[in-house]
Amino acid sequence: REMDSGLVHSEIVCAPDARDPVIAQHPRQRLVFLAGGITNCPDWQARLLAATAPRVSHISWMNPRRPALVSKESDIRVQVFWEHHFLVAADLVVFHFCKETLCPITIGEFMAALERDQPLLVYCQPGYQRTLDIHLQAEVKVASGRTCVRVFEEYEHWTNAIVQTLCDLQRQPARL
Repeated sequence: REMDSGLVHSEIVCAPDARDPVIAQHPRQRLVFLAGGITNCPDWQARLLAATAPRVSHISWMNPRRPALVSKESDIRVQVFWEHHFLVAADLVVFHFCKETLCPITIGEFMAALERDQPLLVYCQPGYQRTLDIHLQAEVKVASGRTCVRVFEEYEHWTNAIVQTLCDLQRQPARL
């Protein structure tokens, strides 16, 4: 779905859309991957997009949440490869850890993302059981100077940081 209201032109691409909208349609558009819990988690992606998407332009928001959970092995395979592709290609990865579950897959994605050179903005919802672990893993990477990662426990601070980071990224040359 595309959003276009005057100066704001962004799109939300939901899994498993195999096209690559950034390269094919918007070579200068920034790519944001929405990483976080899906199973047994609220639709945090919709809330985040409502809070941030109208405030920035020329963004492709890669949303792995589908209308219905996948259960067939072939669909899961497509989902996993789609997510991996866009996690690696993203200019910014935002992580959301919800309190309803430990988010084991998201933890794995977070650990892998810490090894890449891309900004990570992480939100741990109050009551999330592994908040300290997330903070410590981020702290270790920041101390080593390898990753730009920030962890938030206040939702508004997280969404403001996402908007600010995207504005900063748009002033820089795009990654190839």
